[in-house]
Amino acid sequence: MDAKHTDQALEAALGRGLRRDTGHREHCPDPELFAAYVDGTLAGDERSAWESHVAGCGRCQAHLAALARTA
Repeated sequence: MDAKHTDQALEAALGRGLRRDTGHREHCPDPELFAAYVDGTLAGDERSAWESHVAGCGRCQAHLAALARTA
Protein backbone atom coordinates (compact mmCIF):
# COMPACT_ATOMS: atom_id res chain seq x y z
CA MET A 1 0.00 0.00 0.00
CA ASP A 2 1.44 3.39 -0.94
CA ALA A 3 1.74 6.32 1.49
CA LYS A 4 -1.38 8.10 0.21
CA HIS A 5 -3.56 5.03 0.73
CA THR A 6 -1.97 4.38 4.12
CA ASP A 7 -2.73 7.95 5.23
CA GLN A 8 -6.32 7.67 3.98
CA ALA A 9 -6.84 4.36 5.77
CA LEU A 10 -5.39 5.74 9.00
CA GLU A 11 -7.55 8.87 8.83
CA ALA A 12 -10.67 6.79 8.18
CA ALA A 13 -9.94 4.46 11.11
CA LEU A 14 -9.23 7.37 13.42
CA GLY A 15 -12.41 9.13 12.34
CA ARG A 16 -14.50 6.02 13.05
CA GLY A 17 -12.98 5.66 16.51
CA LEU A 18 -13.51 9.28 17.41
CA ARG A 19 -17.13 9.25 16.22
CA ARG A 20 -17.91 6.13 18.29
CA ASP A 21 -16.48 7.53 21.52
CA THR A 22 -18.75 10.37 22.68
CA GLY A 23 -17.52 10.72 26.27
CA HIS A 24 -15.48 13.92 25.82
CA ARG A 25 -16.27 14.83 22.23
CA GLU A 26 -16.86 18.54 22.92
CA HIS A 27 -13.37 18.93 24.38
CA CYS A 28 -11.34 16.55 22.24
CA PRO A 29 -9.84 17.43 18.88
CA ASP A 30 -11.42 16.29 15.64
CA PRO A 31 -9.75 13.70 13.38
CA GLU A 32 -8.10 16.40 11.25
CA LEU A 33 -6.38 17.89 14.29
CA PHE A 34 -5.20 14.45 15.38
CA ALA A 35 -3.77 13.90 11.90
CA ALA A 36 -2.04 17.31 11.92
CA TYR A 37 -0.51 16.53 15.30
CA VAL A 38 0.76 13.15 14.14
CA ASP A 39 2.09 14.71 10.92
CA GLY A 40 3.84 17.44 12.91
CA THR A 41 2.05 20.26 11.08
CA LEU A 42 0.44 22.04 14.06
CA ALA A 43 1.69 25.53 14.90
CA GLY A 44 3.56 25.92 18.20
CA ASP A 45 0.71 27.44 20.24
CA GLU A 46 -1.87 25.02 18.91
CA ARG A 47 0.48 22.09 19.49
CA SER A 48 1.11 23.19 23.10
CA ALA A 49 -2.60 23.55 23.81
CA TRP A 50 -3.32 20.16 22.27
CA GLU A 51 -0.52 18.47 24.25
CA SER A 52 -1.88 19.99 27.46
CA HIS A 53 -5.29 18.50 26.66
CA VAL A 54 -3.83 15.09 25.84
CA ALA A 55 -1.85 15.01 29.09
CA GLY A 56 -5.12 14.79 31.02
CA CYS A 57 -7.38 12.95 28.57
CA GLY A 58 -7.34 9.17 28.59
CA ARG A 59 -9.47 9.05 25.44
CA CYS A 60 -6.97 11.06 23.41
CA GLN A 61 -4.07 9.12 24.91
CA ALA A 62 -5.71 5.88 23.81
CA HIS A 63 -6.22 7.19 20.28
CA LEU A 64 -2.60 8.32 20.07
CA ALA A 65 -1.44 4.93 21.32
CA ALA A 66 -3.53 3.24 18.63
CA LEU A 67 -2.02 5.53 16.01
CA ALA A 68 1.47 4.73 17.25
CA ARG A 69 0.78 1.00 16.95
CA THR A 70 -0.33 1.41 13.33
CA ALA A 71 2.56 3.66 12.31
